[in-house]
Amino acid sequence: MKRNIIITTLLATLALVVSEFLFVHEHAVFWWQKILGNHALIGLLGGIALMFLAKGLGQFFLYRKEDYYDRHAS
Repeated sequence: MKRNIIITTLLATLALVVSEFLFVHEHAVFWWQKILGNHALIGLLGGIALMFLAKGLGQFFLYRKEDYYDRHAS
């Protein structure tokens, strides 16, 4: 199961990079728009950033100390 997810993710990433060759944007305004695979890279980095943000917010708001219920029981 895990291997299928990894293979699917790699194939989707490859498809996005190949699509950059097919749909070339010759009217780039900024320098980073000329980089091949720009949109795929931004999407990947944005997804990774969201994962770390969600994990950090989850630890801040949801996790409690191990003795949390013992302290409030009495």
